[in-house]
Amino acid sequence: PEVEYGQQVGGDAKVGLNQSLTLDLTVNTDFAQAEVDDQQVNLTRFSLFFPEKRAFFLENAGTFAVGASRSAELFFSRRIGLAAGQEVPIHGGARLTGKVGDFQVGLLNIQTGDAHAFDEETGLREEVSPSNNFGVLRAYKEFGNRTQLGGIFVSRLNTSDLDDRNLTYGVDGRLGIGEALTFDGWMGITDTPTLDNGEAAGSGFNDGEYGIAGAARYVTRDWQVSASYRQVGDAFNPEVGFVNRRDYRHVNFRALRHFRLDDVAWFREFRPHVSGNLFWTLGGFNESYLFHFDNHFAFENGAFFQLPGFNLTGEGLEEPFEIREGIVIPSGSYDNMDWEFRANTNRGAPLSLSGGWNLGGFFNGTRFGPNATLSYRHSDKFATSIRADYFDVRLDQGSFTTAVARINATYTFTPRLYAQANVQYNDDTKDLGTNVRVGWLDTAGTGLFVVWNDTNHRGSLQRTGIMAGPRQRQLVIKYSKLFNLTR
Repeated sequence: PEVEYGQQVGGDAKVGLNQSLTLDLTVNTDFAQAEVDDQQVNLTRFSLFFPEKRAFFLENAGTFAVGASRSAELFFSRRIGLAAGQEVPIHGGARLTGKVGDFQVGLLNIQTGDAHAFDEETGLREEVSPSNNFGVLRAYKEFGNRTQLGGIFVSRLNTSDLDDRNLTYGVDGRLGIGEALTFDGWMGITDTPTLDNGEAAGSGFNDGEYGIAGAARYVTRDWQVSASYRQVGDAFNPEVGFVNRRDYRHVNFRALRHFRLDDVAWFREFRPHVSGNLFWTLGGFNESYLFHFDNHFAFENGAFFQLPGFNLTGEGLEEPFEIREGIVIPSGSYDNMDWEFRANTNRGAPLSLSGGWNLGGFFNGTRFGPNATLSYRHSDKFATSIRADYFDVRLDQGSFTTAVARINATYTFTPRLYAQANVQYNDDTKDLGTNVRVGWLDTAGTGLFVVWNDTNHRGSLQRTGIMAGPRQRQLVIKYSKLFNLTR
């Protein structure tokens, strides 16, 4: 196995330029104490979404948010410092957030180094990311009554090859009418001079590098009603954003009614609702749809359950879809129905349980997907949770099962000293991941951190193409100190 040792000195600075404008500076940024990602299983042909968990990028993240969350975001900070599952070194950067006159502004510039990873097929170290400079400029003005208008510019520039760049331009707005009605929308275009294969690419609407959306929401004490439309071109390419699919039109609607029983002390409300999600390609092919009918029951102590929700679903495949190795679903349209159930006990209690299941049609077969989480908390010292997700898929072309299990535990020795452990097993990838963090805090999240990361492959070379054994082991010892230079 390849062993690397290294050390580096980094630093962060926060400068209050005035009462409403803050400058953050970072050099050799390190995220050793950040939480690890929760493992997921993908049963779709689209990209999974993993949320940002690094503190530097979470701070004031809302300032830079433009687009449809988790599906078409013009800026997604996980594109910085991460590539192909590998950490990319961040040499330094700056972020400016706050108010300038009547405008809320956000400026971000980050310089990363190149990153390489060991290719298990070739046995060689391959480049997974060149040195890049990332820039974001965001500004918007609020007009009162939930109304605002703004714009964003996002760039990625390969500092070793100036022809390798990606630019994103966007505008967004929101209009509040009265206390209940809100309209919002956004539009973005991208400019990518060259594709991955070196061919020339276009930009803007004529070349399919666009996304546009609009929505309306009506929210009162008793009603929540919403509808939205989104269209994304076949070449929309915000490389510093997140897009889980392209070439589509999307229509969504939802109507929910709150019924409260004020004379029943232990019961809060029940919420019957109906919703719909429909996707078509720009050529008119129905790619997927979901109509959902349900009723939620909420209790004053935080407990919750739903009547088995009923779903009408459809999936359209213009070409065959290999959902797992050797299991290829033919092209065509598949209409199904399924049931779902969710419930949880009082999450504020020392011991709580939550879980649910999905059961019904799936492409040309069936799917059963139960999950459960058991959580326990003892005073303010110890907390732990165990979660398991199981998937049983049976299709005409073959069947498979897979699961994800996760255990989290935190023990707080003193207000300044804690230990956390996260162990996950993904049966889909046959990877066992362990993350252990010990923190001895000083002030404002600084102090001494010791982090151990271990990824161990439990599969076989014949089955997964990867040799069993450790894939990556990392020990990080980090010390940070806060200096207040204004005193």
